[in-house]
Amino acid sequence: MIENNISLKDMEKLAFPDEKSKKVYKEELSKLDIAFSLSSARRQKNISQRELASLSGVPKSTIARIENGHNTSIATLNKLVNSLGMSLQINIV
Repeated sequence: MIENNISLKDMEKLAFPDEKSKKVYKEELSKLDIAFSLSSARRQKNISQRELASLSGVPKSTIARIENGHNTSIATLNKLVNSLGMSLQINIV
């Protein structure tokens, strides 16, 4: 078995040959992080998408799109999170 020693920096160069692809990857990763966080919070509270829609006034179809990784506004996220009895926290790093 041959072992390849490759640095993280070299691996990143292979995965993202240009800045545009790196930017697109980070944007998609952010959307998926929001999707996972919302879905997890909703399930933790044992609330269906339909119930959350009723509590928040946000259409079920919008909730489904967000949980599938589509963009949304901070205002919409805030409505949803507040309806779950939680607060929205945004970190810029």
